[in-house]
Amino acid sequence: MSLYLHDLGPEAVSYRHLLDEVKRQLDITHDEFDCWIYGFLENKKYNIRETVAKLQRRFAMEANELATYTLTDYMRESLRSGIVQFIGEDKLGRTVLYVMAQRDHPVSSRREENKRTFDMILSYGTRLRADSKRCQMVMLINQEKASLWSNVDMTFQADIALRIAKFFPGAVDKMYICNMNRTLAAVAKPIFSRLPAIVSDRIIIISDSELKAGRLLEYFDESVLPVALGGGNDCDHPQHWAEHAALVEGYYTQLKEAVLGGGLSVKEWELTCLERRRAPSIMHSTGSDLCKADSLVTCYSGMAEEYYDDVSGTDLGSELLREADEWKKVMRFFPRSMSLFFMEELQRWRIAVDSEEIAARYKILDEHIAVRREMDASLPEINVKATNWYKRVPVQLRFLYRFGFVALGVLNGVYFFAALVFLAVLSANVIATLFFGFFVRWNYIFPLGATLAMAVIQGFALCSRAVEMLVAMARGKVIRPFETIGTKLGSVAQMCLFAVLVAMQFIVFCVYARSTPRCVVCRSLLPSGG
Repeated sequence: MSLYLHDLGPEAVSYRHLLDEVKRQLDITHDEFDCWIYGFLENKKYNIRETVAKLQRRFAMEANELATYTLTDYMRESLRSGIVQFIGEDKLGRTVLYVMAQRDHPVSSRREENKRTFDMILSYGTRLRADSKRCQMVMLINQEKASLWSNVDMTFQADIALRIAKFFPGAVDKMYICNMNRTLAAVAKPIFSRLPAIVSDRIIIISDSELKAGRLLEYFDESVLPVALGGGNDCDHPQHWAEHAALVEGYYTQLKEAVLGGGLSVKEWELTCLERRRAPSIMHSTGSDLCKADSLVTCYSGMAEEYYDDVSGTDLGSELLREADEWKKVMRFFPRSMSLFFMEELQRWRIAVDSEEIAARYKILDEHIAVRREMDASLPEINVKATNWYKRVPVQLRFLYRFGFVALGVLNGVYFFAALVFLAVLSANVIATLFFGFFVRWNYIFPLGATLAMAVIQGFALCSRAVEMLVAMARGKVIRPFETIGTKLGSVAQMCLFAVLVAMQFIVFCVYARSTPRCVVCRSLLPSGG
């Protein structure tokens, strides 16, 4: 059983049987690929057939696209421009890509080269490492002094997001956005919060107050966090940019040779590189044979001729040799055949104990995940269709009770639909007024334009909340603010609010219709003598 999947948490481990089936169909026997494959499985909502098809498309992309790129002068210069650089790992062992948005000046004619550069960076950041098989990275984005118009190419960003979802699912686990413009942050936060959880949970906007309070230190060590974001990593210099570029270029050069020349997939090549550096058995090795596989290479790592070079591990070798010497001292008094028999039995016993322990641990984990899923399905949302609503209502009146509730919902929906139509008519009327008013006096457009903007913002805010309430009630749920006060109180509060809104709208409608025989919109649309 693989233990690498534990790095992604108990939720991922609970789908290990689906992961094993995907690996069986693709004839993958390596456990080191588990976290990487899980990203595809999660992206396809744990559908085995679609996951296998998506992985096959990824393998085809590696051979037909990724390994065929040619490094141009523009791509090399882009890697050395300081827009992006790897600065280390976060506290969960994920590679950290630091992005300085201010330095990026996108040009539409260079989008294809930028896409290829990003593929190379993403492949490097999500590679298999000796110390981590998560194959994930996080993006730490510094938007200080960045302009939405000159430093952001929305078309390119959309293409990159689509490409990540298509060929690198789960690769970018988190995006920490810092020093965002206050106005843009105020608009972005509500938008991100309404996106699907698989997207909104990955995007974290760090406000100025949170940045000053050191919130990023919860996710990154001070030695990794750049100085500009409250850390101690002084990495934002041309020398480090050049070292970062050399690492990515060296990695891609070897990747290209392995995929085109050796016929390997990217992950198979990375695993082969790690296995060549794996320490042999301590029972048949000497101190010179023991080595420690390389850890994450960053701009602070020593440069070598090849990316996957051996790094000696004298401390680890000494410890393993001491253990071997202790076993030799115990076994030297026994005949060789008895020593081998004893070692085989000991190994068999340890394997059996480990298997039983892992099976028991998985059983506990599966029970925990099942309970948590059941709680997640029942606690966050309140079902107003449950029979608890009718316990205190006589059986004879329950049909009338349900009919009245549905009638109120339909009536409220009609009111809100009428409000949307009214808002559309009002907007069209004001736009026409602005257009014709410009011919009377050119400065009429300013006060009328401000009025139109205010009406649109207020109408959009009110109608979006109303639609949210209607959707929640149609699904038999309650709106989020009422979830925190419990099932009974939340249901009562929502129904009371619903009744108050209906009453207020009805009263306002009656008063307005009684006091205004001809509405302003109709009056403005009719001729002056009408």
